[in-house]
Amino acid sequence: MRRFASYNNCLILGADPMGLLLSVNVLFRLGHPALFIPWNEVVVTTNDWSSAGRVEMKLGQSEQVPFRIEGLLATQLRDAAGQGWPMP
Repeated sequence: MRRFASYNNCLILGADPMGLLLSVNVLFRLGHPALFIPWNEVVVTTNDWSSAGRVEMKLGQSEQVPFRIEGLLATQLRDAAGQGWPMP
């Protein structure tokens, strides 16, 4: 089911040297608490940093949930994460 889900304009992403923060827009927040994923549980599997490209990550250690974001957003998250960003 998750392959067909799109969260355009309702998913809020944040990053710092400790990890990745996922949250949803306030209109959808009821029953969906924010999720913090430490960088040691994130693997970057593609490295297309162009604004038209997509970067794929695997979130979690055992489940390895695929997570795809636009290259420009990935660049912004990488800059915010600094030294914490996982190298591909």
